[in-house]
Amino acid sequence: MAGCSFTKACVERGLGLCFNNGDEEFGGWFEDLCNTQLSENIEKLAMILWSVWGVRNDLLWNDKANSVERVVSSAITYLELWKFAQSNNGGASSSSGQSRAGVEHCIKPSWGESKVNCDAARFFWRKDGLGWIARDHAGLCFAAAAVKLRGEIDPVVAEALSMKEALSWVKSCWGEGRTVEDFCPTALILESDCLVLVNAINSKSYILSPLGLIISDCINLIRSFSGFYISVQFVG
Repeated sequence: MAGCSFTKACVERGLGLCFNNGDEEFGGWFEDLCNTQLSENIEKLAMILWSVWGVRNDLLWNDKANSVERVVSSAITYLELWKFAQSNNGGASSSSGQSRAGVEHCIKPSWGESKVNCDAARFFWRKDGLGWIARDHAGLCFAAAAVKLRGEIDPVVAEALSMKEALSWVKSCWGEGRTVEDFCPTALILESDCLVLVNAINSKSYILSPLGLIISDCINLIRSFSGFYISVQFVG
């Protein structure tokens, strides 16, 4: 892999390096870095190489090419998410069976509350979609939306976009003291089955990636409400 020009370009862009002497210099640096655990760039390098391997498989099996920019952006996003998940779960995997705060199964909202479930999906023809559904305290649906996305999008990014779309709808209905048919909820619960997204929003952490910008938009939308309380919960 050290002799691959695409890998070299991804590493140069991701780590901010420049190899003026071609593959020989890059190969020597690559070997030295892989043999040490002391470099601060080793985690980022590993994630870039993992992303490059995924691109290689996509090209081999699906005849689909990806750009250097897309590979690096994906690698940085997943590295930040991995670090965030480790810091919030004490090193345990988010898929472990250990109990976690905020985990619940889907239940009806309390009297006066509303609940919005957000989700994203990838269909077998490799198209992405996202949507949300709003329910009242009786568990009855009173609003819903679905959006088909163009191109392939990272699954966590799609989940975050679904959350942002739902919050934007809430803002259009009840922002700045507005009511819908004389109704305004006493509290609103947003539910998602993406634990990393829920943890990131609730911790109000900043993630330096395209995903982080969407999460920041979600946090700012939640902060903009003063008429009622909004919570974001994980639902299994």
